[in-house]
Amino acid sequence: MKRLVWIQFEGYLPSRPDAHYTYDLPRHVQAGGKDFFANSYARGPADTVRAGSDREHVEALLRAHGFAIPPGMLYVRLVHLTDAQKRRELMIIYGEKLEGALPKADGAARPGTGPELPPDIGEPLIRRALAALSVTN
Repeated sequence: MKRLVWIQFEGYLPSRPDAHYTYDLPRHVQAGGKDFFANSYARGPADTVRAGSDREHVEALLRAHGFAIPPGMLYVRLVHLTDAQKRRELMIIYGEKLEGALPKADGAARPGTGPELPPDIGEPLIRRALAALSVTN
């Protein structure tokens, strides 16, 4: 596997009327005329996958179809909140096989991802992710 694009839609059920998504990512990008929160991160062979997580399910699906995730990957997570109440989201995760050593990250780990990649690695990765995708209404 050299690249991966994972697209996920999710939202809160009516039985959870007070639930909504909160993202504090400072980076925003535009795709298809929509605003997306964006962050970049790396995952290495020592990174664990939380039991029952979306990542665990995606990795199991890939393995079931004969794909193996490389030991090192660079990722971009793009999140668009699709409604004013922030109860539904579109998440796109773009990944590339890492050639060489894992880069040092800036800052603390973010839930579900990891520490932000330094700008000299993260910014070009985000540009490649956006170039590889076509987001339309």
